[in-house]
Amino acid sequence: MLDIIKTFLRIGLTSFGGPVVAFSMIEEELVSKRKWLSTKDFSQALTLVKILPGPTASQLLMHTIRMCRGRLMALAAGISFFMPSYFCIMGLGILLGSVGQSTAKQSFESGMAVAALVIILQSTWRLARGSIKGNLEIFLTILAAAIVYFAPGAEPLFILVSGFLGILVYYLSNKKLEASIIIILIYLSLKAALFAFGTGLAIIPLLKSEVVGTLKIMTEKEFMDAIVLGQVTPGPVIMTISWIGYKAAGWWGSIVSTFFVFIPGIIISLFVLPLFEKKTKDSLLLKEFYKFAVPAVIGALIAVIIKLGFENLKGVTAWAIFCSCLILVFWKNPPTWFLIPFFGLVSIGLNKLPSF
Repeated sequence: MLDIIKTFLRIGLTSFGGPVVAFSMIEEELVSKRKWLSTKDFSQALTLVKILPGPTASQLLMHTIRMCRGRLMALAAGISFFMPSYFCIMGLGILLGSVGQSTAKQSFESGMAVAALVIILQSTWRLARGSIKGNLEIFLTILAAAIVYFAPGAEPLFILVSGFLGILVYYLSNKKLEASIIIILIYLSLKAALFAFGTGLAIIPLLKSEVVGTLKIMTEKEFMDAIVLGQVTPGPVIMTISWIGYKAAGWWGSIVSTFFVFIPGIIISLFVLPLFEKKTKDSLLLKEFYKFAVPAVIGALIAVIIKLGFENLKGVTAWAIFCSCLILVFWKNPPTWFLIPFFGLVSIGLNKLPSF
């Protein structure tokens, strides 16, 4: 047990770059090094987890550990995996908050925000490249981008409708037919957990309209800073919800948000999947649902990218950082933990240059 805790504390602390990096680290540990699972078992587990809602990396970890070592070990591994991310995002957020407003801090945050925008763009591109393969998926992506841009609150419903459209198309092709703030944070956390299909970045369009607009927990800038924290710290990107909870209701808010964003994944990984894995791993209906739901998620991300672009790409400095970061990301693909702080420092340097 202690060995598992130490192993996944280390992976949680070093898994910069989103769920794809975490997938490979989990596979290396369980398949290559420990040989607890075969490659076939791991790939089937990954396929099953990816068509279900929630943070995929932590659910994959708990599901695969449960398969070979039981529920208790899986729960210990899951907690060990996301705890470093929680403390990193809270520590960095408090550190930045204690510095106070200054030109250097504003330049640093501005540079990091632009770099984070590029990371989101790159992740969306990777997701789109692997998921959008037909004209109908392209149409759904464009439609979702337009709908979420003008009506952000409609995004979860559109994802569900798109997923069921995939099932309908499959049938046809085969010729077949508000309360207290804590309650609000529980609602937001469960919403993020249950509708974050494919990538933790899917929480951005899900939460932005309510956190910034309806509930006014954060300003536009504060929300973007929260996304930056989720990108620059190790572990699941969905841990952004911890900082949102802290901004809304202090430490209790962060603890409640973190607890409820992972509860659905724990329940799904440890109790639901064992009951349905044999029936669902080869389910054509679930695969068709996912096939059409993913373009809706991608379209929603595109809408958010456009909005964030309007909010953050102001002035020559921001555009210079954006273009430089874009070239660097698609040319060399450096790790996120380096990229975002680096361009924060670049922003400070550029803003200190004399203007002509």
